[in-house]
Amino acid sequence: MLRSSTLHSPLLILSWGALPCHALVQCEEHGYDLHMRRFWGIKHFNDASPLGLSLTPRLITVVNLAMFWVPFLAAAIRAETGGDYKPAAMCWGVAVCNAVGHVLWLLALGKYTPGAFMSVAVTLPLGWCFFKALIKHYSPVGWRIVVSSLIFGSFAHLFVLFFAIKLYNAGYLSIIGTTAWIIGGMFGGMWAGLRRGTGTRKVKV
Repeated sequence: MLRSSTLHSPLLILSWGALPCHALVQCEEHGYDLHMRRFWGIKHFNDASPLGLSLTPRLITVVNLAMFWVPFLAAAIRAETGGDYKPAAMCWGVAVCNAVGHVLWLLALGKYTPGAFMSVAVTLPLGWCFFKALIKHYSPVGWRIVVSSLIFGSFAHLFVLFFAIKLYNAGYLSIIGTTAWIIGGMFGGMWAGLRRGTGTRKVKV
């Protein structure tokens, strides 16, 4: 049950909102796209990816649970119960970097790609609102948290996610090992980012 104060705090609302926001992107990308094509994002990625990665519905489910549902939910609970929005900032960094990747992929191919619409319509605007409120809340060090969050978002995609899928495709990781790799990388990276790049001073909004 959310506290009544949640409804009056943009940061709390958006801390909880990161997960459903990203779920919309994933539904468009890996469920049904705007043309109502099922799993088209998986087929599109496997056919067009220059990285030699191969996705399956099962692997996508594991990735979403380990990389988004578990850490995003934990960050929202931390924001709700402890008033600490920095873990949620790290999660928004992952979501925003994912959205930017969709936009770059769209521009590179010059045509609609699954996940691009929700990235532009939902993730980027709400991510901007969250980071704007975060900078004010943690002034004067809020910008450092934003930078750390975006760096972590890039790290999560380039190292945690990429290597997990690569090792799974090569047979070095089982599905359980892949799950553990991603969860460990997400929480470990969040912890390192929070220690190195964030402050504790905050002001009320």
